[in-house]
Amino acid sequence: MACDPQTLTTAAACIECGIPPGMQLPVLISLFCQIATNGVGPGTGFTSVLLPMNAQFWTANHGLSATPSVWECVIVCVAPDAATLYVAGDETKAVAWTNADVGSQEFIPGVNATSIFASAPESLFTNPASGLVVPKGGGLPVTPTSFVNFRLKFYARI
Repeated sequence: MACDPQTLTTAAACIECGIPPGMQLPVLISLFCQIATNGVGPGTGFTSVLLPMNAQFWTANHGLSATPSVWECVIVCVAPDAATLYVAGDETKAVAWTNADVGSQEFIPGVNATSIFASAPESLFTNPASGLVVPKGGGLPVTPTSFVNFRLKFYARI
């Protein structure tokens, strides 16, 4: 089913015209899922393995049938970090890396028909201990107790 407004409006109109009692909710859920997943349904996505932070470039083959339209790069806590208050499983978007020596520098993520990738400032690769992240709950950036406590992960959807 197409996921454009006209098609969804037409499909939703059938609720008033003959869907048996008890089936309206499943039809609505199906339509909402079409909207939420860009018309491709559940399960058509990619999540990478956790990648070590001690690199300057990361890449993963997403295996999707087309170039993803939705994708992101996140930093995942894998062990409690006292300085940031993150615990295992916490995620934060990897959008910038603040380095005490040179200021804020961006992660540069990208995607193509086969891969999702990101590059980071050289300072992350050469001196990760000088990096700063926003602590859980907000506030001024702090240096994590150890960057061994963090990994990089990608998500992608068609």
